[in-house]
Amino acid sequence: MSAAPQKIPLVDPSEATDAQRELMDLGRAGRPYVPKVYATLANHTALATPWMRFGTAILYTGTLPGRDRETLILRAAHNCRADYEWGQHVGWGRREGLTDDELTGIGEGAGSDKLDAWGRLLVRAADELFAGARLEDATWAALAERYDPQQLIEVCFTVGQYTMLAYALNSIGVTPEDGAPALGRT
Repeated sequence: MSAAPQKIPLVDPSEATDAQRELMDLGRAGRPYVPKVYATLANHTALATPWMRFGTAILYTGTLPGRDRETLILRAAHNCRADYEWGQHVGWGRREGLTDDELTGIGEGAGSDKLDAWGRLLVRAADELFAGARLEDATWAALAERYDPQQLIEVCFTVGQYTMLAYALNSIGVTPEDGAPALGRT
């Protein structure tokens, strides 16, 4: 069975406005191609440009350790059944030191024996934010044993940012980049 067509077309870089081209060039970030997320969101540069600054802040200037950030992002992707996000962030997770077993464990959930106690806590935090739009007091207290106030805020913003993005990409029908791992796979 083939995937349904994407509901909003990718912007063709050769036909892009200056604002669209600028956004796509930023999203390209040295790649030989424009990732589908940026070629799609270039249809709304007034919204996508500030969103991109926010997402970039989470990825590049945030204070969470990279493997913690990627655990939260991957669990948000799993919870939202976000094929595109999962496919993109498996590689990020590996670069931040997550093993294939840990990546599998993120997909399995907070009860997975493939995660250490901290990994299970991060997965539980992402699950609580997804299911109830807040961290339970016990989860907050456990995170606060290691994280400062900035990092506690980032936990919420990271899960929220990638959940919001999943809503858009899933609804639009953005499919994973060629060669990206399928949801739940490494």
